[in-house]
Amino acid sequence: METSLFFDFSRSFLFTIATLLPMLNPPAAAPIFLTLTEGASTSARTR
Repeated sequence: METSLFFDFSRSFLFTIATLLPMLNPPAAAPIFLTLTEGASTSARTR
């Protein structure tokens, strides 16, 4: 019975992380984007 509880908790935790990851990823990618486009003009960055 404990194994079932642990399995259910693990599955729920993984589903929660998988759901939140796409929402949290864009803010994490912003510094990478700014570093890669450091020498570009503002109009080139927004294009």
